Amino acid sequence: MSLRLIEGGQRAHDWPRIERLSRDMLAAARAGEWARVGELEAERGELIGQFFAQSLDAADAQALADGIRRVLESDRLTLSLGGDEREALKERMTGLARGSKAAHAYQANSG
Repeated sequence: MSLRLIEGGQRAHDWPRIERLSRDMLAAARAGEWARVGELEAERGELIGQFFAQSLDAADAQALADGIRRVLESDRLTLSLGGDEREALKERMTGLARGSKAAHAYQANSG
């Protein structure tokens, strides 16, 4: 990607960093490291805010479109994994609630 507006400046390093953080978020999600996903997302969110605080001309925006698509796809996969994790946690919590009810019932009947 060749963004004329950001070549040579700090912004030239920011977009590749944003994409790397997105990939790192997905890798952390795949590893089940959800606290790490949150940390990376906070860092990336700050960078995205700074990056888009300055306007891009039409040619730069077009060059950036592929990078934005990559970030969005990474986010889609990360969110999908998050949904899977949420469902697994929900099932575990339901199991814990059943176990707790059974323990209370046993205590009530054994006393």
